[in-house]
Amino acid sequence: MDYFKLGIRMIVTLYVGTIAGCGSPPEGARVTGSVTLNGDPLPKATIVFRPMARATGQSTEGEVLDGKFDVRQESGVFGRHRVEIYAHRSAAQREPATQEPLPPGQQPPSGGSQVLPDQFNRFSSLTFDILPGENRADFELVSQLR
Repeated sequence: MDYFKLGIRMIVTLYVGTIAGCGSPPEGARVTGSVTLNGDPLPKATIVFRPMARATGQSTEGEVLDGKFDVRQESGVFGRHRVEIYAHRSAAQREPATQEPLPPGQQPPSGGSQVLPDQFNRFSSLTFDILPGENRADFELVSQLR
């Protein structure tokens, strides 16, 4: 057996495999869905997906309009995410803020006082697993507060 030819074949195979893997952008994800409050589409809000546990990385957020959202995640942070939904009254409807601020790096989107209870944002237990490619997430919020 010619060890020189075998060695050259192994090097060429590794080189071709490395080149084939280079230049491929990491696969992202898209999350589309709906948000309802007591059965009605949420008119305007912000939805935030925060990586949990082993899924470390930057949060992804998007706008909810008429109960629908479409969030694209180019960074490819997959796995379990905590979901936070913020709906604010406009400045004209603003009430005095009574909430304590969140810790650094956990600030809610600004824009007036919060309409939704903390259980859907600051202290949310909502979760969603983001997988590569297309994802569908529907959140049916139920609350006496409005």
